[in-house]
Amino acid sequence: MIMETGTVAELKGQLEELQKSRVRQARRCATMFGIISILALIGFVYGYVQHDEGRRMSERAEVEKQQAISARDEALRQVSEAELAMKELEQLTIELELCKASKK
Repeated sequence: MIMETGTVAELKGQLEELQKSRVRQARRCATMFGIISILALIGFVYGYVQHDEGRRMSERAEVEKQQAISARDEALRQVSEAELAMKELEQLTIELELCKASKK
């Protein structure tokens, strides 16, 4: 079997084109995987930042909760003191009225 040189040259050319096509396809695939990897990394970093921000906000909310509890306790203490003062005032008012009535 004798092959013509033109046929061999054509086959070599087709083989080279096929190889070039495969290399281009592999580059496109690698580029797509790279882009997807970058997007995934950006998503991971964004998620981490959001998680960290949420943790900080949670800690701040806990501090504010403790401050609110302290303020409530202080307000309740002051209400209790005011009620005692009102009772003392009422008692003194009654005593004053009794004194006024006894002097008449």
